[in-house]
Amino acid sequence: MIYRALDQTTHLEPLDSSHVAATYKLITANREHLDRWLRWSSAIQTRADVSGFIEQFQTRLQQGNGFLCGIWSSGALAGAVVCWYIHPENSNAEIGYWLGEAFTGQGLATRASAKTIDYLFNEVGLHRIEMQCGVENTKSRAVPERLGFKLEGMRRASHWITNRFVDHAIYGMLSSEWKTHASLPREQRDITMDYALRMANSGDHDWLEDLRKQAYRDLFIATWGAWDEARHKRHFAGFLSKGNCLIIQAGQTDVGMIQRIESADRLTIEEIQVLPQYQRQGLGTAILKDTIAKAQSLRKDVYLSLGLKNTKAYRLYNRMGFEEYKRTDTHFHMRICTADESEDSVADEKAT
Repeated sequence: MIYRALDQTTHLEPLDSSHVAATYKLITANREHLDRWLRWSSAIQTRADVSGFIEQFQTRLQQGNGFLCGIWSSGALAGAVVCWYIHPENSNAEIGYWLGEAFTGQGLATRASAKTIDYLFNEVGLHRIEMQCGVENTKSRAVPERLGFKLEGMRRASHWITNRFVDHAIYGMLSSEWKTHASLPREQRDITMDYALRMANSGDHDWLEDLRKQAYRDLFIATWGAWDEARHKRHFAGFLSKGNCLIIQAGQTDVGMIQRIESADRLTIEEIQVLPQYQRQGLGTAILKDTIAKAQSLRKDVYLSLGLKNTKAYRLYNRMGFEEYKRTDTHFHMRICTADESEDSVADEKAT
């Protein structure tokens, strides 16, 4: 396993002696967070322990029997993905991952694991990969589940972790299954970032306006021919006047917004915007899927509109089940119906 980029600011790189200080610092700062679930972290107490741990995996890397790769985000060590072993005779391996608490909730473990799995199946040529997670460690278990691994069973009291025995859930993936999973559209693969929503407040005004410019500038120019600050201001004022704006957070970072308006029979997604550096990571898809699920639980239809130039979003919405019911000079109008409608009602709406 060598250097692998996850995006413009995040990459995987095998840890070596030059990374001992950063690794020791991260483990020490996250002692309670890590020792609760990791098999090895409570035994790492000194810089020498870290050095020996890294050297062990450097040897395994040289022998083709495993590796330890740091997950680097914007120049900082965020955690690591580990291949505990590679068994050539059985063509299998076991992988794991860990993150500093401040780096959780950003999809790093999922994306790093996916890149590692790609390497082991496609370059090493393995047949099977296993992942083990504490049965009660639901956040960790979400990673193999997102990646399409099958839950194969439980091992009772299988590992002594810090101060007690822990039961582990065993997940498995075969190379043929990974090829099928990897060929699915991203929204079906569910490789997503964890997120939270909070209600926007007056202190978010400038940030929201800047977000809107970053998210819409290219589409605005494609639609109207040039950037028009006055038109932007009018549209932004109209957006604010509707209220119901929720800030999307990844970890503790504000990364986007969604504006949802509910009425008696429908939920309308007025706008959804994500900062460019957090796009193409499944975040918007996850929020849309959760919004659709919420509407369907309330027996409400979901409506949205988007510019005619935004063809990528159109294809995504179409794959997620939205159907176009009306088109204007500048926008597509789409919806998901939770209940069948008569042909007459659909025809009437298309004619409006």
